[in-house]
Amino acid sequence: MKKILFFVNPLAFFISHRLPIARKAIELGYEVHVASGTTEGKDLLLEEGIGFHYIPLSRSGMHMLEELKSIFSIFRLYKRLSPDIVHHVTIKPILYGTLAARMNRIPLIVNAFTGLGYIFTQKGFISYVRRLIVIGLYKLILKKDGILSIFQNMDDMRYMSSLNIIKKKNSFLIRGSGVDLEKFSYVEEDNNGPCRVILASRLLRDKGVLEFVEAALLLKNKRADVRMILVGEVDEGNPSAISRTELESWVKEGRVEWWGYRSDMNTVLASANIVCLPSYREGLPKVLIEACAIGRAIVTTDVPGCREILSNNHSNALLVESRRVLPLLDAIEVLVDDFNLRVSMGLAGRKLAEEEFSICKVVSETVKIYQSSNSI
Repeated sequence: MKKILFFVNPLAFFISHRLPIARKAIELGYEVHVASGTTEGKDLLLEEGIGFHYIPLSRSGMHMLEELKSIFSIFRLYKRLSPDIVHHVTIKPILYGTLAARMNRIPLIVNAFTGLGYIFTQKGFISYVRRLIVIGLYKLILKKDGILSIFQNMDDMRYMSSLNIIKKKNSFLIRGSGVDLEKFSYVEEDNNGPCRVILASRLLRDKGVLEFVEAALLLKNKRADVRMILVGEVDEGNPSAISRTELESWVKEGRVEWWGYRSDMNTVLASANIVCLPSYREGLPKVLIEACAIGRAIVTTDVPGCREILSNNHSNALLVESRRVLPLLDAIEVLVDDFNLRVSMGLAGRKLAEEEFSICKVVSETVKIYQSSNSI
């Protein structure tokens, strides 16, 4: 029986974005394991017949001794398990996992880039230096035959290819993490009461939360028929995190509502009139795919990953310039004032989700990579 080891951080991300792939792999006869730096949700994996392995993994990467301990732990796990396939997700698992896999001569290495990370969205000299370091490590570790790369959007694939980090022949485009079209079925919009504009994501600066809150303040000062709502948890370990103090002050001032973390995203999105994500850069946001499936009009930014949510005729979403409040405000007001436009955009989004973003399609395309006779 062949073994697949997923290395992803945090574990909750694997459960929300990769669990259907693991289930399909088990169905096909693979032995599946997951390594992660967090443990919340491991009982669910064990119930599914998936092995779990804790790896000490810091979020910041600023302490060399901790990083060396992480790399050594990963190396030992790979040596002990001896998987046939390793599937790494996000920057640190990709770098550390690929290094350990190469040292242990793992037959197939699959690296999934779900965006390029906050290092590639932050400005300033320190961020520039960090980008150079990460790019240098990518070139050193990743550019090798037998290492396959999965991207969620063409912008990221072209960028990494232009830097001579990955080989085009070993690269694949799989648009997003997929959506369960039955769980996220089309729901007609409730047009009674104030218009509900929802931003659902990790509460980070590079998700455009500050611009959303500034737009909310401007709206509050000019009209009372809009509710601006944040849904998500505080991610204190992330360098781009919004603090709980900031969130509570915005709520107290009446700028936004904060619903906190919600596991019932289908219910949350069904309650929205507009779904908004003014992010600085993404892979392909799962929340936008889910918003399409539910049938909601979208306002997002014209950046890699977010622009991928557009249908071919651009009929399901409005794109605005990132990091700017007024264009975001204008787009929100266009949709607030036009119910028929919202409905037509929602229907177009549902059609797009059915054609392009089904979880079945994503799982099938991923498993094909595992099974490719040319890959192992």
